[in-house]
Amino acid sequence: MNSGNIKKPNGDAYSSTKISASVDMNTVDIYLGYSGKKGYNPSKPDYMSGEIIEPSLQARINNTKNIAASDLNNPYREKSSYEPWAVDNCAEVYATNKALQNSADIDNIFLNTKTVKTGEYAPPCDNCKITFNGFLMPNGE
Repeated sequence: MNSGNIKKPNGDAYSSTKISASVDMNTVDIYLGYSGKKGYNPSKPDYMSGEIIEPSLQARINNTKNIAASDLNNPYREKSSYEPWAVDNCAEVYATNKALQNSADIDNIFLNTKTVKTGEYAPPCDNCKITFNGFLMPNGE
């Protein structure tokens, strides 16, 4: 991504803040997802063509939204999120969705997220801590 190899439909280079790899621990297949919901995101489902967020993942997203909206101490509760962005904005969501679309077991996925600019490990945001609770991640998070 940093070298500009991923292009938008108009030919411009695509950029994202985070990239996640979702590894199906049964097959060791790797699925990539990028952060960002608005505009072009090559890992986001194409809702116009009928692609969806897999139901088991959508249930986790909805649970996170419900918890965030009910938390009176959460400054972003009106957005049903623990962050300034939407729960389904994260790279982890799109990487996991791709794995699930290819028959991965939601209980046997390893997630690893990096910051694109530095390549350093990116710990899960407050939304992802809930949505992906129980998933295998670096540092046991």
